[in-house]
Amino acid sequence: MPCIDYRCGIKLLPTGTVFLFQFLIPIVTNTGHCNTFNKYLTAALLVICGFNCAFASFTDSYTGSDGQWHYGVVTGKGLWPSPASDGLDLSAYRLRLGDFVHAFFSLLVFAVLGLLDTNTVRVLTFTLTIY
Repeated sequence: MPCIDYRCGIKLLPTGTVFLFQFLIPIVTNTGHCNTFNKYLTAALLVICGFNCAFASFTDSYTGSDGQWHYGVVTGKGLWPSPASDGLDLSAYRLRLGDFVHAFFSLLVFAVLGLLDTNTVRVLTFTLTIY
């Protein structure tokens, strides 16, 4: 079903992942005062949240034959089949170029917000010593 409303754009934003990242980054980075272990944790959190932003672009929801909402992964042939999809034509949910464009921009938005966070910058930047 195509989006014809302004609210459809809001659904495409990686707000849940960004919220989770903003919630966890002070804990993972020890509020910017960290050691080597915190650097690895910060990098892992960035990678996991970045993957989630991109992966969410390749998922979709549908109403199954049981009348309930189900979620699946979009493939080239259609939505990855689930047991509740008996008798449903899920080939309309094919992988398209727009999915890759959306994944790229979601990842870009997250990268900007994640890498410019104060705690992330403090942890991942190298200290320059001028002699």
